[in-house]
Amino acid sequence: QMCDNFHFKRMMWPPSRNFQNLEQLRAQIEKPGYYRNVTIEFPISNDVLKEFLNSKMTYHKLVCKNQVWEDVQIETDKFMEFCDCNISLKARCKFGKLSLIKTAIQPVEHISDLSHIWIQDQELDQQVLIQNAQSLKELTLTNVPNISLLPLQLVNLVQLSFNGELLELFDLPNLECLRVTTKHIQFKNTKPFERLTTFYLSECPVVDTSFVSQFPNLKSLSLVRTGVRNLNIQCPITSLYLQETQIKAHSSLPSLVTLEYINSNLLNLDFLKNYPNLVNLYAQQNQLYNIRGVLNCKKLREIHLYNNRLPTEQFRFLKQLQLKTIAHWMVQNNNTDATLERKLKSIQSYRAKDIALQQEDILDFEMDLMEAKEQQLFGRNQLLKQRIEHCQDKMLRQRQIISKCHRKLKEIKFDSLELDFYE
Repeated sequence: QMCDNFHFKRMMWPPSRNFQNLEQLRAQIEKPGYYRNVTIEFPISNDVLKEFLNSKMTYHKLVCKNQVWEDVQIETDKFMEFCDCNISLKARCKFGKLSLIKTAIQPVEHISDLSHIWIQDQELDQQVLIQNAQSLKELTLTNVPNISLLPLQLVNLVQLSFNGELLELFDLPNLECLRVTTKHIQFKNTKPFERLTTFYLSECPVVDTSFVSQFPNLKSLSLVRTGVRNLNIQCPITSLYLQETQIKAHSSLPSLVTLEYINSNLLNLDFLKNYPNLVNLYAQQNQLYNIRGVLNCKKLREIHLYNNRLPTEQFRFLKQLQLKTIAHWMVQNNNTDATLERKLKSIQSYRAKDIALQQEDILDFEMDLMEAKEQQLFGRNQLLKQRIEHCQDKMLRQRQIISKCHRKLKEIKFDSLELDFYE
């Protein structure tokens, strides 16, 4: 169903369009359309660029490649991306959203009203950040050499994405989302990041999660290919994403609702006892052979277990959960036999992959049958035990009666016969 929704959304997206020559571009200007991304891959003049920007064409992003413009002036609120370009600005230019990839653009003092800026594979002139400090809400830096954000007053920055060797974090009072791919991260802030709710960390050898104390209101934490082994988190996160990260010690997180633990060589799910309120579990692409731990999560409604080493009988534990839905693709590519799907039909929320399977009879899990027999034998043993205890009690009472009779007989004497009657 998730895959179907994804393809449906793609069908709803407008198409992208690449222009290879001026004739194609002019034809489109005269007949406006609606596109997701528009790419101009051939050199155009300042006048053609201005004509295109003033046209009625609707698009999400304009990508300009290998352009050389002098004394150009741009006024647009659309998302523009320049790749391998050399641009000289004539006067103050309003961009809105701007992406620079291996592009020289001067003077940066003319760039204004930026709300989003992406810079990749080139040096960053910090003047562009200073110039747009009040309007900038989103900043993305990828492979930017010699970067040092310093304590810039980016007071309205909401989202920061960084991919590089070293990131030094200073005070960003309104930061809500932080995405970092780095080998080293240093916190030089003087106050906690009070507004931060989403933190993504990748490719970092950090071994513990003490840094999370910097984010008291964190809701979503992602750790991808990190060295973290001890997951000690005190803030009330609701979403946790772990990939290629092998946690040895899990702290209790009653607030956790969604856990994605992918490609991390998991063997079992015993650690789920720390997440009693878990609703969604994604544990695909591991080495799981035992999932009994899911019984600790009574609120679990969705589970993904494909690409593991689970034998057929392990899926019997899913019967004890109130799953919203369970489909074949959620459990495929495990060490199961041909009986799996007929056995999964015993789960009320299971959706068979074809009509023919829906008509087949339900098979019970063998372990369930064995447990039923074991319960039956246990019941019989209990009954026999009760009968034996009843007989033992009856024998004890009889012995007590006999003993009492013996005592009375010992008291009886026949003096006239000078006999001890008891003897």
